[in-house]
Amino acid sequence: MSSIFLSAHVTITLFIALLVLIALTIAAFNTVQILKQYRPNAVSQMQYELEKRSYLITTLIQLSLLINIFLLGFFIYTLNDLASLIPGAMCAAGVVGANPFGNPLLILKIIIILCSLLWLSLNHQDYYSKQHPYFKKKLYFFLFIYFLILLNAIVEINFFANLSTLTPVLCCSNIYAKTTTAMPFHLTTGVLVTLFYAMFFLLLFLLHLKKRVLITAFSILFLYVSYLSITYFFSTYIYELPTHKCPYCILGFDYYYVGYFIYGALLLATFYALNTALFNFEDKSYKRASYLYMVFVFLISIKFIYYLLINHTLL
Repeated sequence: MSSIFLSAHVTITLFIALLVLIALTIAAFNTVQILKQYRPNAVSQMQYELEKRSYLITTLIQLSLLINIFLLGFFIYTLNDLASLIPGAMCAAGVVGANPFGNPLLILKIIIILCSLLWLSLNHQDYYSKQHPYFKKKLYFFLFIYFLILLNAIVEINFFANLSTLTPVLCCSNIYAKTTTAMPFHLTTGVLVTLFYAMFFLLLFLLHLKKRVLITAFSILFLYVSYLSITYFFSTYIYELPTHKCPYCILGFDYYYVGYFIYGALLLATFYALNTALFNFEDKSYKRASYLYMVFVFLISIKFIYYLLINHTLL
């Protein structure tokens, strides 16, 4: 057994994840039974019993997904804590890159969080609609999320099992070193930052026009561009060190955990953008997405602008 499992944070993370998985497995089993037997227009005792059971199951799913969403923050905190146990790691970057399971696991968790938020929104709309128009849709959507969570559990176990407290890893300064090949697609910093702000204003414009298909595509693309921009440009102004490029250190105590607010605003903005684009429930979601994108860009840009105004030069 890997000595990593002796870490209290890893034990807590896996224990809570196990409880959530057990609860969702029970929910998934009942969901399949409900989908097989439920007839929306039928009037019978069995249908009445199915409706009561579906209410209990959706409540269980709702609570489990909410816990799973908050567990992402604790997972990131655990990665930063593990950096002190793994030689060479200065933050979560070294831990995530310590084996082939780290980056896929993190991407999978972000997808699950966005899907969970979308499910919660769909469930909310269905619950307050008299005809329950999204009843079957939300149950099928839950089964898809459950499959992702099962996959997440497998990858997560492999990730922690393959972490070693003896094998040195690269720190973030080496992982995101300033070389011509370090940035994907051979982008330059100038092109990346221009693309970041151009996509931000384009997204605001598309949200104003309510172009649903384009909002879906560009909100997902902007999520990736934002990650690159934080890693290779904006993070250096938060650290005030041109050689320090890292998307994880901003989540630490030394930088007042500002990364949680930055990434939280970005994920919520992406959720509201996808929520409006995929479901088109209400106009408020368009406005919320726009405001949250503005908050995110403000949080990530303020140190860059401040440094520029004070020093009249780029890092």
